[in-house]
Amino acid sequence: MEERRKYPRLKSHLVAGFRRIESFDEYKTDLTENISMAGFMIDVEYPAPSFVMGRAMEINIRDPREKDDPIKGIGRMVWMREKEDRSGCEIGIMITHIKAEDRARYMQHFLEINPA
Repeated sequence: MEERRKYPRLKSHLVAGFRRIESFDEYKTDLTENISMAGFMIDVEYPAPSFVMGRAMEINIRDPREKDDPIKGIGRMVWMREKEDRSGCEIGIMITHIKAEDRARYMQHFLEINPA
């Protein structure tokens, strides 16, 4: 099978929060299972009905070991699959917009776990 990913995936457990754009709902948070420069995968019990494939959502990402403000951006769910044991779902989130300073922080984390 040909690899279609543009960036490698690295195992990393960051806290990822997400909610509908311009919502006043609390962020739903879960740990990432892996990350790449383009997005991340999370393992959830089951996504809220408001999360629709392809719909933009607010995201924030932080390293649970750090006290810094979370990295904020916009992303969208690009795939979802039920886990084999039917205990939940795996969801792929693509980052579509992130401020330059937040992108630099995200890249720094990526480089720390994948040194050149």
